[in-house]
Amino acid sequence: MAENAALRKFIIESCYTYDGDGSDICDSYVSAEESPLFPSSTDTESILNSLRAEGVEMVADAIGQKCSELKVGSKEWKSLKSIVFTLISFSSQLRAGDADKVE
Repeated sequence: MAENAALRKFIIESCYTYDGDGSDICDSYVSAEESPLFPSSTDTESILNSLRAEGVEMVADAIGQKCSELKVGSKEWKSLKSIVFTLISFSSQLRAGDADKVE
């Protein structure tokens, strides 16, 4: 996945960190293979999918809040309800790692 490659590149390149008072910057180089702080690419993909799913769920929740303001059964309510169910389904697929298999 492109995000895994970008993450690996970022990890290997120079990472800037501040000291305690934030006045001094120093370079620290980290190897993606050697550092236990960074997950392997499979785990990274899982973490990213989990974050994506969380974002999708937040959008679904916001739309659900709007649904609660509408008259139950109205055209707008039905449309938004359909979108919420689609988002929840997509979120489940992301968490299961099946989102790229959606047809």
